[in-house]
Amino acid sequence: MQSVLLMATRTRKPKPRTFGEFMRARRNELGISLDELSFRCRIGVRQLGAYERGENQPGTANFTAIMSALEVELPWEPDSGDSPTARESSFPDWPMPHEADDLTPALAGG
Repeated sequence: MQSVLLMATRTRKPKPRTFGEFMRARRNELGISLDELSFRCRIGVRQLGAYERGENQPGTANFTAIMSALEVELPWEPDSGDSPTARESSFPDWPMPHEADDLTPALAGG
């Protein structure tokens, strides 16, 4: 029984630790080449290779393009309501410019 457990732990694949390792592992799962991934996400092969090797990290636009091409659903949507809007999180309760029309007489002293 002990040898079976030992054998099972040896065959388990380690989880990717970097974005590049994740990219390569997911690409291999899908069976696509770096050229195909490049075509799908419209990022150059050399740049994708640099991401896989850990030489560079993608910006937000490239990251989302790569994740889409690798068919990975991102855990959030920008306008889903999961995160507060900029006004809710960082601005005091001041009127916005389009709301300030009714304040104009008060500011003018009238």
